Amino acid sequence: MQTRCIGMKEFAKVGILSAFATGYLAAQDPNLQPASTQIRFVSFQQSSVGGGTAEQANTAEQANTAEQASNSEKTNTVEYVDLQGEKKSGRFLSLDDKQLIVVASNGQESISTEGLLSIESKGTAIAPTVGMEIESVDGSRWMVRGIEGKDKQWSMQFAEETRLESFRGELLSMKLKALDGAGEASWKSFRDEPRTTDALIVVRPGGALDRIDGIVKEIRGNKVSFDVDGQMVEAGFEKLAGLLWYRKGVDTKSGASNSGATTFRVELKDGSQIVCSEIRLVDSNLLLSGDWGDEISLPWNWLVRIECGSGKLASVSSLEMLEIRGQSGLSFGPFDSVLAKSTNPKWVTLRDGRKDLLFPGPGEVVFRVPDGMTKFKTRVQRASEADMQSAVRIEVWVDDQIAFRGELSAEENRLDVEANVQPNKRVRLNAAAGGKLKVGSRVLWLEPRLSK
Repeated sequence: MQTRCIGMKEFAKVGILSAFATGYLAAQDPNLQPASTQIRFVSFQQSSVGGGTAEQANTAEQANTAEQASNSEKTNTVEYVDLQGEKKSGRFLSLDDKQLIVVASNGQESISTEGLLSIESKGTAIAPTVGMEIESVDGSRWMVRGIEGKDKQWSMQFAEETRLESFRGELLSMKLKALDGAGEASWKSFRDEPRTTDALIVVRPGGALDRIDGIVKEIRGNKVSFDVDGQMVEAGFEKLAGLLWYRKGVDTKSGASNSGATTFRVELKDGSQIVCSEIRLVDSNLLLSGDWGDEISLPWNWLVRIECGSGKLASVSSLEMLEIRGQSGLSFGPFDSVLAKSTNPKWVTLRDGRKDLLFPGPGEVVFRVPDGMTKFKTRVQRASEADMQSAVRIEVWVDDQIAFRGELSAEENRLDVEANVQPNKRVRLNAAAGGKLKVGSRVLWLEPRLSK
């Protein structure tokens, strides 16, 4: 699929934009009013028609309220994990930059946010219907069914029963539809490249994507009002792949502004990932606070996970490996590359997505420490039971300095490993067999990770 950038002269060829005779459409419509600054959520419910006394109605309402309260207690149970990997559970109440508050078996508890890695809902997550993907400058990704507004005043429809009347955040991109493989690659290329203006990403006849530079003025009624070289044009959603906004000082690849404040990433069943600073549970709703302004209320049963460890922790499996090699001590010439598939260390993905580092035998892995990380931690464990178990020497090197040295004796099955590291230094993980035959030394490094 080809991609290119086109200008005003080619609008007629593209065939999706119509120029307005004068100025900006909104300026000529006296009925267009700015969105309210007060967030309002509207619930759309069918009203029932039929007989029944007021007493029966009140009884039904009380029973329904009691059932909702009971369901709330059942569904707001979470499992929270600290930086050491220890897991506990309780009923979620609130989370901010200082503490997580839950109700556990022994009553209400407060857990320091600093030591938290993640919080996962143990209820059944319900996926709302969505259609478009919006990114805001704080790094959030919003899956929505519709949007209208301009500048920092947006109205977003999340699902049939939940509409946000005023979102005061800055938008970075909006993808309007699913794309095939080539189209997705083109979209990402346009999104990630540096730009100095807003842009429309147009789907041409045949499927190729083009970019039109200008200024996004307003979105209303599934149409975009767009300023190109001083001329106002209108584009319908049906002919667009998406929109891009120019934001000075914002990295378009990350889509995040690093404010330094404590933030959480809330993952929802529909694919949304919302960066926020405070979360509360009220009735059966999550109330989220963030850079966009007032609180946003979403149903609790949309929640999948709250990521608390952003910037605190880095999985070694997510880093580029500089070297991975086995150390058999023997050479088989041209067969060495074939044997490496079974003798070299490799990553093993577990059912829950975690990754352990398997050493089939003696070997080493080298990676570089990312910025901000000062601790390395893991547990080395025998990978499988065997009639013969050799002693295994475990070492962690930082450049040419030993940071940890320990031994998993022939009688032991696990060894905890912790070492101090420095940002941008090379770390080498080494496993060496104690016996001459180099057998019985198959070990797993469980979720090796770095922390601040």
